Amino acid sequence: MRAANKAGRVISIASNTFFAGTPNMAAYVAAKGGVIGFTRALATELGKYNITANAVTPGLIESDGVKASPHNEAFGFVEMLQAMKGKGQP
Repeated sequence: MRAANKAGRVISIASNTFFAGTPNMAAYVAAKGGVIGFTRALATELGKYNITANAVTPGLIESDGVKASPHNEAFGFVEMLQAMKGKGQP
């Protein structure tokens, strides 16, 4: 984008678990927090080049990984924080 002197967009996928400090998922929460911090830094650095950077934090998605996870209690905690209750479908 910069080399072509064009505007652009960076969209990152993060998680709402970062904002809640979801129990029993420290590594995942830390990784998603890193995505949010990285995206904020990119937004600051790249804005002057007319490149935006944003992160989206979808709610709980009922993926195979979620279904197989031993952390069902943590997922209940995450779901409780969502404005729209329930799990999304992949």
